[in-house]
Amino acid sequence: MPEIIEELLQYLRGVWLKRRYILIATWILCPIGWLYVSTLPNQYSSSAKVFADTRSILKPLMRGLTITTDPRQELDLIVRTITTPDNLEKIARASDADLSVATPQEFQTLLGEIKSGISLKSANRANIYTVSFDGKDPQLAQKIVQGTISVFIENTLGEKRLDSDQAQRFLDEQIVEYERRLSEDERRLADFRKENAAFIVNNQSSYFRALEMARDRLEQAELALQETQTELESAKGQLSGEVDIAVQSLSTIRTDYDQRIEALQINLDELTVRFTDNHPDVVETKRRLESLTEQKHKFLSGQADSGGINGNPVLQELRATINRLTSTVAAMEVRKSKYAAEVDELQGRLDHVPDIQARLTGLNRTYAITKDKYYELLNRKESAVMSDKVDQSTDSISFRVLEQPRVNSTPSGPPRLIMLAGVLVVSVAVGIGLSLGFSLLSPVVSSPGSLKSTGIPVFGVVTATENSGLQKWEKRKMRIFLLANSALVVLFTVFIALNTNQSWHDALFVKGLGG
Repeated sequence: MPEIIEELLQYLRGVWLKRRYILIATWILCPIGWLYVSTLPNQYSSSAKVFADTRSILKPLMRGLTITTDPRQELDLIVRTITTPDNLEKIARASDADLSVATPQEFQTLLGEIKSGISLKSANRANIYTVSFDGKDPQLAQKIVQGTISVFIENTLGEKRLDSDQAQRFLDEQIVEYERRLSEDERRLADFRKENAAFIVNNQSSYFRALEMARDRLEQAELALQETQTELESAKGQLSGEVDIAVQSLSTIRTDYDQRIEALQINLDELTVRFTDNHPDVVETKRRLESLTEQKHKFLSGQADSGGINGNPVLQELRATINRLTSTVAAMEVRKSKYAAEVDELQGRLDHVPDIQARLTGLNRTYAITKDKYYELLNRKESAVMSDKVDQSTDSISFRVLEQPRVNSTPSGPPRLIMLAGVLVVSVAVGIGLSLGFSLLSPVVSSPGSLKSTGIPVFGVVTATENSGLQKWEKRKMRIFLLANSALVVLFTVFIALNTNQSWHDALFVKGLGG
């Protein structure tokens, strides 16, 4: 630590010994810098405050029916884009600043001055915006601030109307596009259904479910047919039994056939005693006997049909039942054949069904998505139209100028006192740097400790006496240094006084040196 302190002291001694460079730097840089600062043109500031009221009674009432936007985001966007070339041109024309220029180059220079001097920022979260401008002309500063306010308000309201128009145009284009796509999807779906009508059962059940239902119907039809056929056979059996009973009741009646049958029977018995069954007489007698028996049976049946069996209520009901069951069986056989053909047809197309159903599902999905988007766009369009009507009936953002821009005759800048002091500090720093640099380039031994780094032994220290003249020379240099610095301080004070008094400053620098 002592070595560091000693080294710092050595540097300070070197700067002090080369202090003439401080005087040279300060006396060269300070007057030039102070004169430059004093001749800087005055800057006049004008400012205003604008309040943007984003409150609206209709917004809470129309919530959910209209498109809601955040007015603060719109205002922030306008604030960030206020210095774009288009807006700067609007401000220049609104403030009549463009009348003071004659060439495009001068106009671009004017736009650069407006961009560098204008400021638009939010003062707080209460939507209060401060507009300010710093320029050489107080009248022009006030006009530019007023023009900036006008452009800010117009851009905010115009941007909202532009956004609304663009949104409605975009929605109209999308609605037309989705309407075309919806028509194409409907036509494509209808054509597909028409081409594959045999494979598409309905929109509710699958093809496999339809095949299963067809098989169930066929099974039920077969079962019902078997039951009806069983009932028909049973009815026919009952009718046959009833007829036999009726015929047997008529068999007790004596006819001419009975006597002849009895005579043939006696003759047959006698022949069978004498001859074999293959004897021609035996065979002829049996044939005649069977013929007479058959004729008797037919005679009795005819008698039964004409003699009152048909009038039997039981037989009539049985015949009616048989007729009804016969018709039912015929109808059920037709139904069974139809169901069987339907099952065979569905079964034959079963291999093509998965692909058809997959394609149909895809078409239905595409159609449903397009339809949903179409109706959603229609709803958005209605919301946009209603929002536009709400904006037309009442402004979503209203502006009030809280502080009007004023013409300030007192300059707001530049900060000459600070700049004068800065020039002095920089000049002294440059002088110290020069002194340190020259002391390092041509070092001077100022103490015995400075010789330690050289390795030269120190045997003693000789003090300069008054007779040597060194003390007088050092005192003379000190007086010159102090007088020069005092004169510099006086000159600094003069410049401060001149720049503080605005009338003297304008008369001396603006009109004198500037003219």
